[in-house]
Amino acid sequence: MSIAAAHYEIFFKEIAESRLVWTIRDDAGFPTSTNQSNEAAMPFWSSETRARLTIETVASYRDFTPHQLTLEVFRDRWLVGLEKDAL
Repeated sequence: MSIAAAHYEIFFKEIAESRLVWTIRDDAGFPTSTNQSNEAAMPFWSSETRARLTIETVASYRDFTPHQLTLEVFRDRWLVGLEKDAL
């Protein structure tokens, strides 16, 4: 199993247990980034600890704060919006 596949499994296992998804935001909103294939993406984590670690270790995210989403809101609103925005 690849590292990406292992992270994928852990992410879904943890959000299924906690019923929470985490992202980050600042006064301007939620960040997006572009990967090596020039595809836009938005970061999500399965725990507040992981979101905070990213804020602490990624200089461009230093002014962000963790933002909690319930699994239902993530699934019913965010995933629909992300798909519409091609993220």
